[in-house]
Amino acid sequence: MNIDQYSPQSGRFLKEDGTYINIADALGGTETGQIADIEKHAAHSGRFIKEDGTVINIAESIGSGGGGSDSGSSDDSAPPIVETYNGQTIQCSMSADRPIKGLNIYGKSTQKTTTGAQLWDVEKAKKLESWTGKTGYRYFDIQLKSNTTYCLFVSENNMYEDYKAEYNANFAFYIGETPNGIYLNTMFGNCNVDKGDVLLNKIFTTTENPFYFNLYLFSWDEENLNIVFDEILKNIMLVEGSSVLPYEPYTGGKPSPSPEYPQEIRT
Repeated sequence: MNIDQYSPQSGRFLKEDGTYINIADALGGTETGQIADIEKHAAHSGRFIKEDGTVINIAESIGSGGGGSDSGSSDDSAPPIVETYNGQTIQCSMSADRPIKGLNIYGKSTQKTTTGAQLWDVEKAKKLESWTGKTGYRYFDIQLKSNTTYCLFVSENNMYEDYKAEYNANFAFYIGETPNGIYLNTMFGNCNVDKGDVLLNKIFTTTENPFYFNLYLFSWDEENLNIVFDEILKNIMLVEGSSVLPYEPYTGGKPSPSPEYPQEIRT
């Protein structure tokens, strides 16, 4: 059959309320290159007879498009659905019985990264077995390079007298080349001194001798170690160089994410 023998028909089909939908707009198709004035063509009834004799209106079930008999424009698309969901797995409870058109789903994922500059392993420092010595002072063993400049710093140093009365005389922190004590070492914090005497940062340069981080606890247990590194010496960092850097956790002295320190992804 030659389709050119047939004149184009109106795509408008009447709905039950008297408005119409243009099925050619709703369903789409192949452009023929012809142009026609749709206003010169009568709309069709949307009613069709099924095999069982019942009558349905196909214009009611076809998607959006076309125009209306009153305003010249009609939109049978579902109203927009705006919902906000949070969590790693979400399920949309709102839906409409309409075709999906132009669906776009946007998301944002973030993952923490570190530079590897942090040399102080806070979690290790909270373990009793990480400290060497038997007296009130014990040292945290970190292998530093000789003849190298380092910076030790905290965001808050609460190791001073009367920060909390119950902490007085219970905590002290000294650094230098003498193990397990204060002799010839630099005081970083001490719960027997004024607030103005404690340090927020200390730049030092190592020699060929070992360098020690000496902590005094009145009672050596992990509860007190957690107090020191969660509450008193907040966000402690040790880095190579002389700069105070933004805080980051210890990740083995190398950038992360890495196989050893994968870092959480939040979406």
